[in-house]
Amino acid sequence: MWRYIIRRIFQGLLTILIATIIIFFIMNIAPGDPIIFIVGGGESPPPELVKQLREEYGLDKSISERLFIYVVKIFSGDLGYSYVYKSSVKELILSRLPASILLASSTYVLITTISIFLGMIVAKKPLSITDRVVGIIATIFFSFPSFFVAQILILTFALGLKVLPSGGFIDPRTPREIFPMFLDILRHLALPLLSLTLVHLGFMIKVARTSIFEILREDFITSLRAIGFTEGRVLRSAVRVASLPILTMANYEFAFLISGALLVEIVYSWPGIGSLLYDAILKRDYPLVSGIFFIVISFSVAINILTDLVYTFLDPRVRLGKRAET
Repeated sequence: MWRYIIRRIFQGLLTILIATIIIFFIMNIAPGDPIIFIVGGGESPPPELVKQLREEYGLDKSISERLFIYVVKIFSGDLGYSYVYKSSVKELILSRLPASILLASSTYVLITTISIFLGMIVAKKPLSITDRVVGIIATIFFSFPSFFVAQILILTFALGLKVLPSGGFIDPRTPREIFPMFLDILRHLALPLLSLTLVHLGFMIKVARTSIFEILREDFITSLRAIGFTEGRVLRSAVRVASLPILTMANYEFAFLISGALLVEIVYSWPGIGSLLYDAILKRDYPLVSGIFFIVISFSVAINILTDLVYTFLDPRVRLGKRAET
């Protein structure tokens, strides 16, 4: 067991290292000079100032030298200093992380709960009218880009019906008391949450439907029916077993949602990591971009490892020894 855990952790650290190196090289060979954004854009700054700033921010060194320094620092907990925001990358990410986690975790709970519920309904009667209707709706929502769904929802609920705000995290006019702030954050969360839920729910419904349908055809389900279990108890037993692959895919979706909500965060001006990453890329803020990707990749690897370990513990059909040998 411990050999398997150590091996998975080592593979995760190697994945993070390789991904960090790739992202660093891509950002540093991309066109654009961060010095222009540091001095505020406009006309080209004096050569003396450019030289001074390059030395100050370490941009006068070669890419390989900068990469070595960056990797040593980042694995010691120092994510660097933002060129543009004039602040610690770690502090910037931590200030935006709660908003992204709130949006991602809310979406995770909704898509997991709704997909299991709908998957349970349609798996009982495959190829029925209900199954076909749910499948068509799921495919339609899965095919829509997230920013398109976001704009439709803004036009409908914010500009048309005027029942929800079109963007932001909290209204500055809201009283600084716990309950009013909580309600206002929920109002601002509603549209981004609905946008991501509609887009990601289609895929999760298909996963849930397939998983539950396959479990219902297993021999142990036939045995449960033969010994007199009611159809409701049989279905609940099938859902418990089928929830493992469903939760596995949902966990992967959660890791993606932490950074993959970029377009939705931009459309709704949601102050999360996605919008911060967008600004950092536009302004060639190398340390901030690399730091965000490092955190997101590390989080994704951690989720994958935990999911793999939980799956191994909970599913008796999985042989840990065989998994470790592959």
